[in-house]
Amino acid sequence: MPEDRPGPARRLAQHLGNIVRAATAGDAGIPWTSALPCRPASPAATVPCDKAPMNMRRANSGIRMASGRLVLREFVVTDEDAVHAFAADPLVTRFTDWGPNRVEDTRAFLAEATAQATNPERAEFTLAAVHARSGRLIGSVAIGVTSVQHRRGEIGFVFHRDFWSHGYATEAAELLLRFGFDHLQLRRISATCHPDNHASVRVLEKAGLEYEGRMRSHLFVRGAWRDSLLYAAVNGDR
Repeated sequence: MPEDRPGPARRLAQHLGNIVRAATAGDAGIPWTSALPCRPASPAATVPCDKAPMNMRRANSGIRMASGRLVLREFVVTDEDAVHAFAADPLVTRFTDWGPNRVEDTRAFLAEATAQATNPERAEFTLAAVHARSGRLIGSVAIGVTSVQHRRGEIGFVFHRDFWSHGYATEAAELLLRFGFDHLQLRRISATCHPDNHASVRVLEKAGLEYEGRMRSHLFVRGAWRDSLLYAAVNGDR
């Protein structure tokens, strides 16, 4: 949850919702041409994505973004099997602070993710990453507003292991950054990852985030304290 609710900041959250609704209304064919610049926890892709213009819309089904090879869309309940295929994988979740999922964990995740789209004061956008050519759901990505007042947000991603090392995580991170800066009007977007997750480090750096430091004992995961590496991008530095 954003750190600066409720109270006066609730009105700011409503304003943020108005920004999202206004920015994302309209035809799906309107291209975005601005330059490209989750807790990230996937040993994800390292090949740079193509710089195809991104199309983005808000339809009745919610947020939708697309680039050359990926579509980021709202989750639906029928995504359960596809999500569980990677969320229950011990290799995929070895650097996360959750998982491997049980079926009930995946169902709870989907219930929360699908509920986001109906929230008029939405501050979190958890989206399915879909392979554009095949239509296969290959991962989960997210951007959340952590402070409305200070215009801060955070991104994260996780991908099915079959799609590691092909640039999909980098492409998704770039889409999330552009959405956060251009449409959520964030000033700063951060991400953290496990110190041993070298693939995610490469993804964040390629997407334009800069290393800011090591946060000691940042998370208590599976019975032990764990450090995290902090990366961030600031709008205006791009």
